[in-house]
Amino acid sequence: RATDGAMSEFPIPRPFPLETIRTERLVLRPLTIADAPELSRAVNHKDISENTRIVHPYTLEDAYEFVYRIERSYGTGDEIVWPIRTTDAGPLLGTVGLHLQRADRLAELGYWLHRDHRGKGYASEAATAALAFGFNTLHLDRIYASWYHDNPASGRILDKIGMKHEGVLRAHSLRGGRSRDIVHVGLLRHEFLEMEKNR
Repeated sequence: RATDGAMSEFPIPRPFPLETIRTERLVLRPLTIADAPELSRAVNHKDISENTRIVHPYTLEDAYEFVYRIERSYGTGDEIVWPIRTTDAGPLLGTVGLHLQRADRLAELGYWLHRDHRGKGYASEAATAALAFGFNTLHLDRIYASWYHDNPASGRILDKIGMKHEGVLRAHSLRGGRSRDIVHVGLLRHEFLEMEKNR
């Protein structure tokens, strides 16, 4: 297995394998153009925009442009996004995704969840599935994420899935009408494999 500082011996697949991921409570099927109308409604909330890079208001045109970009990226193997649902035909609760930097064998983890579905462990369950896909299927060496210091709920999710604190960029982002600190966290392949072994 890969150890600290060592690269995985496997190539990163291109295009992405687009199988549906099923966890104990969730169904993660790769985003498609049919999801755009529901996506535009679910994500169009100011509290989501303030704690992500998503614009507000978020229009149907924004949703179509985003989905077209993601669908193209499946072929290049650069980005994958899954709608978070509890059943195949259930409502869209949020999304989770990986944005790859292939040359460095790493990816950024991103997610959001509609406020009506928070506090139930869905975000951490979906993010754990994305980590498993990144490390076990894409053979990445590192996955990282970031959260606003004044949004500790997101920090708790990332801590729960095993991400390690790596540093704080002070007053790094103007978002939500104020200057905000950003906390960076990350996980290495060997750390994830160790967590899987101990589950």
